[in-house]
Amino acid sequence: MYIRNQYFFMAYKAIFITLCLWGLYLNSGLPEGKLNWGILTYYTIQSNILCLFYFICSFCWNLGTLRTENKIETFAPRFKGAVMFAITVTGLIFHFVLRPHLFTMGNAEYANSMANTLVHYVVPLMTVADWLLFDPKGRFKKFDPFLWLLIPYAYFLFAIIRAHIGGEILSTGSRYPYAFINIDQLGLQQVLLNVAGLTLVFLIIGYIYYGLDHLLRKKISDKYFL
Repeated sequence: MYIRNQYFFMAYKAIFITLCLWGLYLNSGLPEGKLNWGILTYYTIQSNILCLFYFICSFCWNLGTLRTENKIETFAPRFKGAVMFAITVTGLIFHFVLRPHLFTMGNAEYANSMANTLVHYVVPLMTVADWLLFDPKGRFKKFDPFLWLLIPYAYFLFAIIRAHIGGEILSTGSRYPYAFINIDQLGLQQVLLNVAGLTLVFLIIGYIYYGLDHLLRKKISDKYFL
């Protein structure tokens, strides 16, 4: 079951793009008067930018098909699965791993701020909702969750390389954006164990999406509303 109303479909994506841009703006340092390039080292920001890129492409693609063929469709559905997976990782890691530390470190104000809520909760939830509401199901392939892992793996490689060629991030006292990949403090062996554990969790998340995709296809095949 999915929505095929063209106006709702396009309005939702326009709202998403607006909120995603707002979240990135609030975290960029520009509200304080200076762009802070250091935020680009964080997976949260990179995954939000990935979502923004995908939804802009989807909006423009469907704007074109509406004009020529008067229809709407999911833009690059398997790539969308990767985008949804990547931003889900952002939301879950923040909520269950990072958020508790913000309170213990005295950063409760940021934890409850609009800047934080948009990039860690609103964008992830709206991305998943977009897939549930608008996309025909049954398009993910059996090994797609393994391919989706390339996104967090690429980020991990980026973080390691950046740590070796760059310096401290945003006056945090660390070369690494996240404590669980901080080789300086934990050592390489522990970081690799952390990555292995997260890989297992990520695969479970990926296959939950894969299972839902095929379950929903079987239960509500060829049905739509609005």
